[in-house]
Amino acid sequence: MKLKVMLVNEDRVQQAELMAAVERDGHTVVAKNDSTTGLLMQVQQTSPELLIIETPVLNSVTLQGLALLSEQAPLPVVVLTRNDDESLIFESVQAGVSAYVVDDARYERIGPIMQAALARFKAFQRLRTELNKTKSTLAERKVIDRAKGLLMKQRGYDEDEAFHALRKLAMSKNKRLGEMAENIVSAADLLM
Repeated sequence: MKLKVMLVNEDRVQQAELMAAVERDGHTVVAKNDSTTGLLMQVQQTSPELLIIETPVLNSVTLQGLALLSEQAPLPVVVLTRNDDESLIFESVQAGVSAYVVDDARYERIGPIMQAALARFKAFQRLRTELNKTKSTLAERKVIDRAKGLLMKQRGYDEDEAFHALRKLAMSKNKRLGEMAENIVSAADLLM
């Protein structure tokens, strides 16, 4: 799979060597920068599919930029560094880094590193999607339970009767159960 890659390295010689290695692997470098300043804007302008940052050490500003990028324009991020500090590695992963490689620049391995970062990123995105679905399902379940509670209180139903009444109402109005429950809860909130 050929990727559009953005490189960040303040050392122009290393940046050129890294670019040559990335292109040798069949990928396209769409942007080269010597700083992570304005990282989100740079990514939005060039639309890379993977970001490689090579730096002796990540600073707090870069980590904040990576966290913002992870929230607003997520993409796989590879960090090549010489710093093996455990807390920095942890902070980097928390900020959205997909691969944190501690070593002198060994560009001949960049292809597999990029593929590993891409695979990890995709797995994380799947988990994030599943988590969001679960949160949505739980929120909908809470609304349904609240609507059932209102029906139980208002009409003297037991839980099963309230559920069946809610379901029947949703079917008659051609609405999802959660949507009907939201309507009932909203109406009750207006009347109280």
